[in-house]
Amino acid sequence: MPSLPVAVTVKRGLVRAAAGRQTRTVHDWSDRFTSKRDELAAHFNRSLGEDADGKPIRVDRKRKTVSTSVGDLPISPIMDPDFKEARRRYNQPKPKPQKTTAPNSGVKERLRKKLLQNPYGEYHNID
Repeated sequence: MPSLPVAVTVKRGLVRAAAGRQTRTVHDWSDRFTSKRDELAAHFNRSLGEDADGKPIRVDRKRKTVSTSVGDLPISPIMDPDFKEARRRYNQPKPKPQKTTAPNSGVKERLRKKLLQNPYGEYHNID
């Protein structure tokens, strides 16, 4: 079997590497996480509302404080956007139940039981 020239082999390797997996730089990931944290901070700020003086309560993410009428207070980890984002990062979706062979089998069984319980219902074999 004839061997391919070295330049072609290198070229195929580069094409395979470039087309294989999508590469993301650290900058792309940090932008994504920063925007998520900003969204969470905005959500907390909207949900906090106003203090007794009518001034809006704000979460300062960098100083880890909440501005109130009393003064700046330290925030709870529950209100910290960085903590919240780290908690949500690796959540897996709940497993979905397996589909039964007959999609309406549970409905028919429930209907049969309800008809048997109903004194005015007449049960006829549905199947």
